Amino acid sequence: MVPRTMTVQFEVWLLAADHEGIWLVGGRDAWRPRHALAAATTIHAAAESVLRTHGVRDDLVAMHSTSWRQAAGAVIHTYLAVLKRDGIVPASWPQAVPVNDLLGAVENPFLHAATAPPVPRRVDVVRHALRDLEWGQRHLRFLLEEDDAVAATLDENWRRHLRALRPALSNLYRHGERTVAQPPR
Repeated sequence: MVPRTMTVQFEVWLLAADHEGIWLVGGRDAWRPRHALAAATTIHAAAESVLRTHGVRDDLVAMHSTSWRQAAGAVIHTYLAVLKRDGIVPASWPQAVPVNDLLGAVENPFLHAATAPPVPRRVDVVRHALRDLEWGQRHLRFLLEEDDAVAATLDENWRRHLRALRPALSNLYRHGERTVAQPPR
């Protein structure tokens, strides 16, 4: 029997901002490639290819790798893609979902033992990518303050909405008196 190997996968969460808020342009989920990642390419180039496949590569103003996680025999790399907008986001992307609707409707992730790995959900990946500042993570909120190249691409809508966000990672695993739970299998 040949041992099964782990694959490398990636996902791209598409975001745009308007006066009303920050939107998940692709709906409630990330975009993923339809085919396996070629060994001769970079994950960043493959993520750009996914954007081209969906016809939004020319709308890209910033792209940033935010995290990785292990799931179902794969390491999944996560990217945020910030897209320019023309007017109201849902007018350009009818499937867009307000980030606040997605983030505000969930509880903290499952607790885990101190020596066990966390089991993040997809919503936790988005929360982390937008808000977290701990441990030197340089994600979108932090990049606004610390990366002139990225900050220059973000308009006043982005600046206003991102400044309102506070770090989330430091509070994700605080559940008061709750006991350690295991995620559903």
